[in-house]
Amino acid sequence: MNEGRDSPVPPIENRRSDSPALPPTPLLWFEFLLKPGLLEIHLSSDNPEPSATLLLEQFVDQSIKEANNEESPSQHRKIHSLKVLALKVAAHLKWDFSFLQTSLPLYMVHKVLKDFVEWVSPPELNIQPTTDVCSLDDSVLVALTIYNRWSVRTYVERSVPSKLIKTQPGNVPGAFNVAGVNDMVMKTVKDTLPDSLNFLERCLPLDRDIYFPDTHTFIDIDAFSSSSPTPSSSANANSSLTKLPAPHQHGIKVTKEEFLWQLNYDLGCYSFHQQQYGKAADMFQRVQELSPKVETSFYCHPEASKLEGYLAACSALIGQNLNRLPSNEPPSLLSRCEASKARNYQDIVAVLLEDNFKQELSMWYRECLGDDVAKSAITPSKLKQQVALCNSARLAAEGRMNLNDLKMNLQQSPQETRPFFVECIVKTLSSSSEHQKSNIKSLLRLLFRDDMLCKGILEGPLSVLFSEDERQEFLRCCKPEEGKQAGGDTSQRDLHSDNQGLQMGQLELKLLLTQDPNELESVLRALHKLSPNRRFSAVCSKWQIDRSYGYIIDAMNNRLIQDFIFILLVKAQHCIEKKSYDAAINHLEAACKNTKDSYFRLYTGVRNEILYVELLRLAEQKGAKTAGPDFKQMVLACLLGTRSDRDIQPREPVLDQCILFLLNSQYWLCFFNADIPLPFWKISKFIALCMKDDPSDTNKCRPVAKELSQAMVSVFSTTTQTKRNITGGNAATVTRETSTAIMTRVEFVNFVKSLYDDRCLSLVLSCLVKIYNLLKDDVTNELSHEYQALWPNTITNPGSVDIDAVATTLHEVIGHAVSVDPMKSEWLCTQADARYAKKQFGSALKFYLQAAMVSTQFFENPIPKTVWTEQVYKRCIKACSGLQCHTQAAILCQFLQPIDYVTAFQALQEKRCYDGSDSLYSCFWDLAILEFLVFTHHKRSEMDKKQAAMEVLSQAELNTCNSETVLAAAARKRQKLFLQSMAKQYL
Repeated sequence: MNEGRDSPVPPIENRRSDSPALPPTPLLWFEFLLKPGLLEIHLSSDNPEPSATLLLEQFVDQSIKEANNEESPSQHRKIHSLKVLALKVAAHLKWDFSFLQTSLPLYMVHKVLKDFVEWVSPPELNIQPTTDVCSLDDSVLVALTIYNRWSVRTYVERSVPSKLIKTQPGNVPGAFNVAGVNDMVMKTVKDTLPDSLNFLERCLPLDRDIYFPDTHTFIDIDAFSSSSPTPSSSANANSSLTKLPAPHQHGIKVTKEEFLWQLNYDLGCYSFHQQQYGKAADMFQRVQELSPKVETSFYCHPEASKLEGYLAACSALIGQNLNRLPSNEPPSLLSRCEASKARNYQDIVAVLLEDNFKQELSMWYRECLGDDVAKSAITPSKLKQQVALCNSARLAAEGRMNLNDLKMNLQQSPQETRPFFVECIVKTLSSSSEHQKSNIKSLLRLLFRDDMLCKGILEGPLSVLFSEDERQEFLRCCKPEEGKQAGGDTSQRDLHSDNQGLQMGQLELKLLLTQDPNELESVLRALHKLSPNRRFSAVCSKWQIDRSYGYIIDAMNNRLIQDFIFILLVKAQHCIEKKSYDAAINHLEAACKNTKDSYFRLYTGVRNEILYVELLRLAEQKGAKTAGPDFKQMVLACLLGTRSDRDIQPREPVLDQCILFLLNSQYWLCFFNADIPLPFWKISKFIALCMKDDPSDTNKCRPVAKELSQAMVSVFSTTTQTKRNITGGNAATVTRETSTAIMTRVEFVNFVKSLYDDRCLSLVLSCLVKIYNLLKDDVTNELSHEYQALWPNTITNPGSVDIDAVATTLHEVIGHAVSVDPMKSEWLCTQADARYAKKQFGSALKFYLQAAMVSTQFFENPIPKTVWTEQVYKRCIKACSGLQCHTQAAILCQFLQPIDYVTAFQALQEKRCYDGSDSLYSCFWDLAILEFLVFTHHKRSEMDKKQAAMEVLSQAELNTCNSETVLAAAARKRQKLFLQSMAKQYL
C-alpha cells in the first residue's frame, strides 16, 4: 500500500498508478523544492520522468520568472533554491554544454554556466593579467574553463550558417523575446571573446589533475535553510550567490592530459576558423601528441577521423607534412595522399591503388584529388591518366561510372596504360562486396562492345566474373571488330600481355576466388603448365589442413593432384566455418573422386570429413533422432576406425560429433562394448549407462550416478602450487585446474551445449545442480532439479572444488537447456531458483510464472503441485516482498495451505508499495484478509481504499454461507485473474 497519506506531497517511490498497466505519474518541478534529496533519488533512477534536461529547463525557466516578481526574502530564497537544483542537474549531466545546447535555448545554457561561475567563485576573486590561473581552486578553474570554452565554441558554431543550432524556446514567460535574448547573449560572447581566448591559453601550462564538481558539490536546500534561520539573514545572503557556503573539494577526476587535449582541440578549431592555419596546426599537433594518453571520457571525446582531417587540411594549406603518428603505426591513406600532394603527387598512384583495395578514402575526396591532378601544370600526362583510371575503377564499383567518359579516357591514353586499368579493376575486385562486383560486371558488359578492350578482358583475370557461355557470346559479338583491326590496331595485344608473371598473378587470383571444383582443376592445370615444379597450395599463407592429411598429400608423386586435393580440403574447411554445408560436401566429394582408386587411406579420411559435415548439419537442425539405421552404422564405423592401423585416424572433432550424435539419438547400447580414449566418450559412457537403466530407478543407477558425479566434480577441482622467488622463499600461490580431470571446463561446457536430447540434458543438469547445492550448503536457496535422490549427498574434499566455476557453468547449462526446450517446466523452475538465489527477484518471478504458464495453458487449469511446490509459493511471496510489491505478496499468501495470515498482514501494513495496491483487491478471496484491509484503511483514514476493500468484501460469491463448491469456484476465478495479471507484468 502506498505511503504519503499524511503529507501533502507523496514521495517519488509511492507516486504510482492504481493500475499496473498505467505508467507512474511524472513529478512536478516544485516537488523537488519541497522534499530535500528527492532530486538525487529521481536522477539516479532508470529513465526518469521528467528527464534531466526537462528538469533543467524548468528550473532555469522558473528562476527567470521568479526574478521578475516582487522581491522578498522568501522570493530570494526560492530563486536560490531553483539555481541550486539547476546546478545539480547540470552536474548530473557532467557539464556537457554540447549536449545542453542541442536541448535548451542558448540563453538558458548561458545562464546555467554563468550561475556556475558565480557559485564557485569567492567574493575576493579578481583575475588580473599577471594571475596564475593554473593555481586557481579546481572548482573555479573548471567553471571558468567550461564557460570560456562554451563561449569560443558558440562563437565558432554561430558564425557558420550550417552550424546554427536549432532549439525550442521552451516554457518562457508570456512576452519573452527568445530571439532577442539570444542575440544579447551572442553580443556578450563576442564582446568577451578576447578575454575567453586569453584565459584558455593561460590554462595551457596546467600540470596537475583536477576534479570536476558533481551533484554532491552543491549544498542541499535544507542545508541552506538551516544556515539562514531568519528572514533578515536570508535577505542579506541573497545579494549574491557567492555568499553561500563554498562547495567541498570532491568530484569527478579529469587527468591533465584529458583537460589539455580538449583545450588544445577547441583552440585549434577556433584558430582554423579564423584562418590562422599555422597556429591551428600547432594546436592539433599537440592534440595528436596527447591522444595516446587520453581515453574517451565525459570531458573529452577523441575522434581520430576529425583530428586527422584537420591535420590533413592544415598540411595542405601551409604546405607541410604534419603527420606525427607513432612509428609502430603506419600513416593513414589520407595522410599519405596529403604528403604526396606536397611532393608534387609522387607515389600518388600507389596510394590510390591501395585505396581501391581498402576503400578508405571517400569518393568525394578522390574526385577533388583527381581534379587537382588534372589541373596541375607540372604533373606528367601519364600520371594524370593513371589517377583518372584509378578513380574510374572506384566509381565502377559504386555504380557511378559514366561509360562514355571512360571510353574517351581510354582512347586518349597511351597503349601501355590500358593494362593498368585492368590492374585497377583487379585491385578493386579483391575487396569488393557482392553488390560492387555486380556493378563492375555491368560496366564490363558494356566495355565488351569496345573493340580495343574486349579480348584482353575476356582472357585476363576479369574473366572470372563471367561464365563460359557469356564469354563465348561476347567474343562472337566482337569478332567483326577484331577483323577490322587486324591490320594496324594492336590495343588488344597490348592489353593481353604475354608476360608470364602477369598471367601467374591472374591465375592465382582466380584460384583464390573460385568455388567450383572443375574450374579449380582447370586453373591449377594452367598454373602447373606455366610453372611445373611449384606447389600452389602455398598461395595463401592461411591455408592449413590437418597434419595427418598433409603427410599423405606430401607423399604423392603428382604435384597437380597434391595441390588439387589440398585446396579442396582447405575450401571445404572454409565452407564448414561459414556453415555452407552443401558447398563443403561438393568439395569433399570432388576430393573423394580423385583419391578413391590410388589413395585409399586419404579417401577414407575424406569420407569421414563428409560424415562430419552431415553430423554438423543434423546438430544444427536437432535431427539426430530422424537419422536412419544406415547413418548410425556409418557413425559407428567411424568410431571403430580408431582401432584400425590400416585406415587414417579420424580427427578428434569428427569423433566428438559422432559421440554426441549417439547420445542425442538415444543410441545407448553402442557405449557398452567399446572403449575410446576420448574425454567425450568417457563422460558419455556414464550418461548412457544411467539412461539404459532409467535414472528414476535409484537403486540400479546409483553406482553409475556416483561415478558420473565424481567425473563432473573432477572437472571443477583445482590444485594449488606455490611458486618460489630467487631466494627460495614463497612468492605466490597459483591455483590451476587439476590434470586428473576427465576433461577441461571449456570442453565440458562445449560438450553440454552440444546436447539437445532432453533426457541427457536433464541428467547432466541435475548432477550439476546437486554439486552446486552441496558446495553452497544453503538450504534456504537450494535449486530444484530432477532425480534428486540419485546423487551422492557428500563431496570428497569440497575445499578443492571451485564453486565459482560451478556457478558459472551452471548458469550457461541452464540457459542452454531452456533454449533447447522453453516449455519444460522443471528446467524453468531450476532457472527461477538460480535467479532467486542471486536475489534477482524480478527475473525469478518471470521464470516461475513461465513454468506455471506452460503447464496450465496460461492458467486455465490449476498449477500442478509438482511444478509449484509450497517452497515455490513461499519464494514467490518473498520475491514480491523484495520488489516491494506487498499487495501481490499478500494475495500469494492465500495460495498456501493453511493461509499464511501473519505474512499477509505484515505485507498489507507496509507503506511503500510498487504494485497496483487497491486495484488488486478484487483478487482477494479470503474474508479475514479483506476485513483486515478495511480495518487498516479505516485506521489511516484512507476512505477511497477502504471503499474498494468493502466492495470486494460485499460480493455475494464470497459469502461464507455459500457451499464449498461456490467458494472454491470464486477462489479459482480470482487465482486465474491474479496469475494472468502477474504474467502480463513480468513476462
